[in-house]
Amino acid sequence: MTYARIMQKPAVAFPFLDPANPSVKEEPTLEIFYREVWQPEHTGLSQTTLDQYDKYMRKYVLPKFGDWRINRITHAAIQQMVSSCATYKIAKDAKDTLSSVLGYAYRGHQLLLFNPAMGSYSYPPKVDGRERQGATLQDFDQIKHFLNRLFDLKAPTDILKTMTVGLLFGLRPGEDFGLDSPDFDFGHDLLHIHQSYSSSAHSTILKDTKTPRGERNLDIYPYAREMLCRFGFPDGAWITNKWHRRARPNTVARKWADFRKDHNLPNVTIETARHSFATAALRAGKSPTELSAWLGHADPAFTMEHYCRGNMDGIKNLGSEINSALMGDTHDTTYKDLGKALTDLLARIARDDRLAA
Repeated sequence: MTYARIMQKPAVAFPFLDPANPSVKEEPTLEIFYREVWQPEHTGLSQTTLDQYDKYMRKYVLPKFGDWRINRITHAAIQQMVSSCATYKIAKDAKDTLSSVLGYAYRGHQLLLFNPAMGSYSYPPKVDGRERQGATLQDFDQIKHFLNRLFDLKAPTDILKTMTVGLLFGLRPGEDFGLDSPDFDFGHDLLHIHQSYSSSAHSTILKDTKTPRGERNLDIYPYAREMLCRFGFPDGAWITNKWHRRARPNTVARKWADFRKDHNLPNVTIETARHSFATAALRAGKSPTELSAWLGHADPAFTMEHYCRGNMDGIKNLGSEINSALMGDTHDTTYKDLGKALTDLLARIARDDRLAA
């Protein structure tokens, strides 16, 4: 259900929404309006969207404004909430969540003369999202070493499975937890991605992939097959908890964070496993168009901008390779071969320059 259609729904009959009710002297508090009006009238939104609203309301908005009458919330008070948030993203999302709720009180029920959260605000400085999210492995040698290290450390099976499919196939967080054993078709060496599993503090949901392009078949190449065959393939969900039920992503993410800290491992998260695969695939020569289709994206430009990362070491190494080609360090190098080598190297420089940008 779209937001426009929600706005067209008749209002739920609450006493404070009736202007003719003589017992009503003040507008409701923000928490009462959110719990008793906004939530019941927005049940048509997806569960993921509702969970996001509830997360920011519970953690950031209601602790500040929960007992405030909605008509007493001011721009200055909202600025205080925004300034108290730890990061730009948290501050922006908390303010936008409040703005949506107050906007519904204003447009949907005429409880406000205007929406105070619509003004401009000063946010905490932006932090590079890539640094905040975690570390990214740069090539398949690093990925292989990292996975071998996890097996040597005898990491829990749910962690091993999650990181294996994340690093070797670049699955979205949620797609890995949506896998069932029959999705691994070893007869045709294909992995079928067709659903996603997400969890929050209050619910879990098994749903279709994020976009229609998200449903796809990925090649199970020989190394991936070898790694996958280290695990069993019982009926039902592939990543399970100790009770043999489908594992909750939030639980595994916390468990993985603790395991990394305990063993002093790089900060490769479930999210950056996908980034690591994308970066390594480009460095291995996969075209952006092919990689975009593999990842389930509609636009290769989006893949390059959001999922591919580089570092300065790779750029410095290209300088040595160019020098070797120009100085003729390789035997029997013809002008034709040298031209091709230079073309390849310059293409890699351009690609790495985009990755590092």
